[in-house]
Amino acid sequence: MNIVCNICERRCHVREGSCGACGNYINTNGSMREKYPHRYLLVEPTAIETVPVFNYFPGTKLLQITTTGCVFDCSGCVSTVLVKEIDPASKALVELSPDQVVDRAVATGCAGIVFLMNDPLASFHTFTAVARAAKKRGLMVGFSSNGYFTEESLNTVIDCLDFVNIGLKGYSDEAYRLCGVQSSKPAYRTIKRLHEQGVHVEVSCIYKLGNREDILLAAAEVAAVDRNIPFQVMRFVPYEDAPCGHEPSIRQAEKLVGELSSYLNYVYLFNSPGTELQDTRCPQCGLAVVKRDYWGPMGAIVRAKELPDKGPHTCPRCGAQIAIKGSFNSCDCDSSDGGYSYTRALEIIEGILVTLGVNDHRKVVQLWEETLGGKSLQALFYSIQNTEGYLKVMLEYGAKVGERARAEKVVAYYRKKLQEVADRLKGVTQRPRVYYCMGKPLYSVKAERFENHIVELSGGISLNRQMTDLTGRPGMRIPATRVNKLDPEVIFLSAQYAGAIEDFYQDCQEAGVDVTALRQRRVYNQLAHGWEYGSPRWLLGLLHSANCLHPELFAFDMQKEADEFYRRFYGIGFNPQELNHSFSKPSISWTWAST
Repeated sequence: MNIVCNICERRCHVREGSCGACGNYINTNGSMREKYPHRYLLVEPTAIETVPVFNYFPGTKLLQITTTGCVFDCSGCVSTVLVKEIDPASKALVELSPDQVVDRAVATGCAGIVFLMNDPLASFHTFTAVARAAKKRGLMVGFSSNGYFTEESLNTVIDCLDFVNIGLKGYSDEAYRLCGVQSSKPAYRTIKRLHEQGVHVEVSCIYKLGNREDILLAAAEVAAVDRNIPFQVMRFVPYEDAPCGHEPSIRQAEKLVGELSSYLNYVYLFNSPGTELQDTRCPQCGLAVVKRDYWGPMGAIVRAKELPDKGPHTCPRCGAQIAIKGSFNSCDCDSSDGGYSYTRALEIIEGILVTLGVNDHRKVVQLWEETLGGKSLQALFYSIQNTEGYLKVMLEYGAKVGERARAEKVVAYYRKKLQEVADRLKGVTQRPRVYYCMGKPLYSVKAERFENHIVELSGGISLNRQMTDLTGRPGMRIPATRVNKLDPEVIFLSAQYAGAIEDFYQDCQEAGVDVTALRQRRVYNQLAHGWEYGSPRWLLGLLHSANCLHPELFAFDMQKEADEFYRRFYGIGFNPQELNHSFSKPSISWTWAST
C-alpha cells in the first residue's frame, strides 16, 4: 500500500518496499521504517558552540552523534562527504544502542547529547530513541537541523529537547527550492513552536552574495518571535559543485551583521577568523560581555567574559539583562569543531587519490573505511604538516589502492619541483620575515601549521614559528602591538578566507597594525584555495610563495605551472573560474568515472 511519510515536510508518497526522496526510510507493511538505525559515523565530545549555540550554557561539553544522509539537497554542502558519499551501510559506521550512546556520554563527562553535521531528520527514529534515553539519565539534548519537521514528527520529540539551532536557507520559497523542497514556511513554523515550548532556540542563516534582502526578511521573521533569539550569520563557503562567485568576504558579512542588529539583540558572524562579531555585546550599551575566538569553521571558544560563571547575567556597566541561559563551563576544545576536521580529513584522502589518478570512487570509499576503522584520522593530520610527511602519505595511500607505481611517479614530480626551489635558494642569506594570518590581520596561524612550512621552503623566515604560545585550533587572535613588534616584511593571507587585498589594508589600519610589509605593499594572497594546506595542490602554492618572497630569483609562470599540474594529474586544463574550497575535487565540473 502507498503511504505518506510524515517525518519531514516533503511528505513523500511511498509505495510498499520503496523509499522516499531522502532514501533513508522504507515503506514496510504500511509504516516508514528507518533503513539503517543506530549506526553512527561519528560519536565524540564537542563543545556547545559548534552547534552553533552561544547563549545557552556556554562551554558545555556534549557528545556529538552523526550519521549519514539528509532530507535536503543543497549545492555546495560542506557535509557532502557525510550526506552523499558514504553509504549508510558502510562498515565505517559503528552500531550503538541508545543506552550505549548515553553510557558513552556519561563516561566522557558530557552534559548532554547533540546531533550534528547531518540532519536528525535523516535518522529520526534513531535520534528520538537516543533523546528519550538521554532524558531518563538527566542529560541535555539538542541538535542542529534545517527545521523541516512536520508537526507530527516535532511533537514526537519536542518534550526531550533543551536547545537547538535551526539552519535557515533564507526567507523566500525560492531559496528552499534550490535545496529540493518547496517552501520556507515549515522551518519558521518549527522555530516558533520550539520557542513556545521553552526550548532554547538559536538560528543560523547562510549569507550568499545576492541574498542580503532575503536574510533581512528572515531576521524580521525571527524577531517577530523574539528579539532575543540569537542569529548566526554563516558566510557561504563553496564546496563540491558550487563556484566561488557567491562567497562574500568577511568585511561584507560584518556589514550585514550591523544591519541585522537593528532587528535582533544578538547577531553573530560565524566561520570568519579574526572577526570580533562572535562576541556577545550588551544590547543596551554595547559592552562586549563575552569575548570569543575562532576555533575552526565550525567552532568558537570563550576567551574572556565580564559575566559571572552562574546567572542571572546582567551587564556590569549598565545593568541590562543579558539573555544567556545557564552557567559558563570550560570544555576541553581539542576536538570541538563539530566534526568539520573529520570531513576535511576524508576530503584530503579523496584529494590525494584523485591526484594519483584514481577515478573510481569505490576505491576512495574503501580507503575511507580502512582509515576510519583504524581510527587514524588524527594521525593523518599530524603526518601531513610537512612536505616529506605528505609525500609519504601519498605513497602509502597509492600502495593501498593498487597505484604504487603511479604514486612513485607523482612523488618524483613533487620532489623535482621542491629541489628546483631549494637549489635556487642555496647561499641566500637575506630571507624576509613572514607573518601568516587568516581572515583578518590579527588572526595568526599557529606555529606547527603546514602554511609556515611552505614559507620556510620558499625562502622566508616564519614569524609564526616563533609564537609557540598560540592555543587556538588553526590559530588565535593576537594584539596589534604583538604584530607590530614582529614587524613582518611580508604578510601572507590564507586563501581559505581571503578577501580583497585592499580590504586587508583597511582592516590593518582599523586594527592599528603598522609594519614594514604594509608600507612596502608586500601583502599576498594565495592564488587559489587549496594551494597552501590540505589539498595536494599545495605544490603550486609553494611556487607562488617563492615568487612573492624572492622575485629576484623566481619568476614561475603560475598559469602555466597550474595548467601543467592540472593536465598531468587531472587530465583537464586549469580554469580559475571553476575552483572552490574543496580539498578533493580539482574543479566544480570534475566528475568520477565510476561511483
